[in-house]
Amino acid sequence: MQTDAILTSYVADVAERLPTRMRRDVARELGALLGEELAARAEGAGRAPDRAMALDLLAAFGHPAQVAARYHRPWAIVDPADTRAFVMSAVAGASFLALFGREGLGLAWLGVLLLYFAARSWVRRGREDADTWRPRQASRAGNLALAALIWVAIVAYGAPGWLFARLSGGGVLAPVFDYDPAFAAYRLPMLLLLWAAQSVLLAWSARHPLETPAYRRMQLGFSLATLGLLLFFLLAGPVFVDAQMNAGAQWLLRAASAVMALDVALKLYRERIRAGAEHLAAGAAAS
Repeated sequence: MQTDAILTSYVADVAERLPTRMRRDVARELGALLGEELAARAEGAGRAPDRAMALDLLAAFGHPAQVAARYHRPWAIVDPADTRAFVMSAVAGASFLALFGREGLGLAWLGVLLLYFAARSWVRRGREDADTWRPRQASRAGNLALAALIWVAIVAYGAPGWLFARLSGGGVLAPVFDYDPAFAAYRLPMLLLLWAAQSVLLAWSARHPLETPAYRRMQLGFSLATLGLLLFFLLAGPVFVDAQMNAGAQWLLRAASAVMALDVALKLYRERIRAGAEHLAAGAAAS
């Protein structure tokens, strides 16, 4: 019977895409399911099943590759769920390399990304709970560690001479590390205050880890403020008294500004998508 041959061919196309250990059971289950569905359609139509009816059924059921994926998710170098992250990482990395005239490293960056996302896909595939949904939340340990690191940076940048003396048993920093007086008196305190405020938010999030729109926007605000300060430092004057040290600081400021600009752009893009999705979800819940 032609319809039997069509169903058999379809089931075979699905089964050959599955691991050997699954093929027999899936073929039996799928063949029985399709046969019952085709018989139900024929009974509803009041006629014997034919080629057109069988093809309509299979078209509604899906392509064999899609059906096989329902039984067993195939491994992909870049998991479909990570496609957007992969593309954004590739573009961001290429843009950063272009800013510093290192376009030739673009292929190397792409290779590193492929290896990273392939490993991530493989690990996720092996975890039984990979698809278990949980609310988004901040990392308690990670945010506490970052808050502590910020305070280390505040001390290191705010009082480098004092810190060096404590670590070296009374040593004195060389004059080459002296800040420009205007930078030390007016601009540096802005950065230290911003860091201190961000550390408070990180510590708070360790006790209240559930991600909320307000928390995300505060983090975005800190990123924007940091980018603004870095650009201000670039334009406002020297950082160090020594010319060579200042040239190195200016280079680091440009690099940090480029990284922060990419970070802010990605956060703004993600926030726009996430906020839109939350708005739709809230509207659906209200209705």
